[in-house]
Amino acid sequence: MDIFVFMIPLAGLALALYLIQGRVRETRLLRRLKSLGGRDDGRLGQETGAWPTLLHALAVPLANLKERDRLRQSLLKAGYRAKWAVDVFLLAKLALFAVGAAGAWLFFDLALGSLFARPLNSAKFLFCVFIAARAADWWLSAQVQRRRARIRVAVPQTIDLLTICVEAGASLEDAFGRVGAEVASRSPEIASEFRLTRSEMMVMDRAEALRRMERRSDVREIGSLASSLLQSIHYGTPLAEALSAIATESRARQVGELEEKAGNIAAKVGVPLIVLVLFPLLILIAAPAVINLVRILGER
Repeated sequence: MDIFVFMIPLAGLALALYLIQGRVRETRLLRRLKSLGGRDDGRLGQETGAWPTLLHALAVPLANLKERDRLRQSLLKAGYRAKWAVDVFLLAKLALFAVGAAGAWLFFDLALGSLFARPLNSAKFLFCVFIAARAADWWLSAQVQRRRARIRVAVPQTIDLLTICVEAGASLEDAFGRVGAEVASRSPEIASEFRLTRSEMMVMDRAEALRRMERRSDVREIGSLASSLLQSIHYGTPLAEALSAIATESRARQVGELEEKAGNIAAKVGVPLIVLVLFPLLILIAAPAVINLVRILGER
């Protein structure tokens, strides 16, 4: 049994070294071919280094294809588009789980023979292990929500600029590129989406590029924008009015959210007001009477 325990990581290391050696050999052949005047098929400019291959070889056993696809979509929504982002996330999640479990085991001073003898420490250890196992997923969900909120805030102004470019007669690709450059300082997230969509429009069908933008952003307003542009492409409907309506609806939704937050301020402030103001005031009012009562009882 001990032999198999040692053979599994050795086999994984051997597989990783084999994949790295093959990738390095392919890179050298492509560079040699290019130096001799051969045709470069584009693979030389891709990530052909050793470390992405090693990351992939180590992360492959950690998730199946369905789980990797789900993580890839979540990372895209969070703004991480690198090919090795899924591998780094899986390895970081494993490392965080291992460090959290080992740290909790040492902190609570547990032993295999004392797990049932100290049930409270064992329960605390299991709770820490659960937190360590879920922390990476919680972080990713928070990143997706934060990026979605930033995109939603900048949508009305962005659509206004896009409407101006369309009314001025610019093509859809040029409009996306110009708007992406203009809003880069205020909203780098939506600027990145627009620039990437423009690049995709240059090499693929416009409709598919817009659908990909909608899936990446996962924002309702961007989905409405993509639907309006698709409808204009397919049926030739007027685009400026639809874009203005989307911008107006987005602003109205933002104003409604702000009004809802303003209405909840009173309820949120009530609890700290009672705890920090009312209770100390009652104590200050009752303190002299209690002190006098204690003094009288002490004299008797």
